[in-house]
Amino acid sequence: MVFQDESFANLATGMERKFAVIIRFSNGRLKDYRFTAIFKEEAIDEGLNALQLTKKFNYKIMKKDIYIY
Repeated sequence: MVFQDESFANLATGMERKFAVIIRFSNGRLKDYRFTAIFKEEAIDEGLNALQLTKKFNYKIMKKDIYIY
């Protein structure tokens, strides 16, 4: 997965397809965060941890649901 200056909302859609999860945002402003990233074989939590290095957000994984807050 390669993302260049993509919104978090678009990135989340790609991650949902790749990992068969549902990503829910508690705050609409988080969807507007922009990221550039390349993910190869990372697990979803590894990818989210990498994204946290550039933007401040938290997440919680509960089975197939991921909550971004």
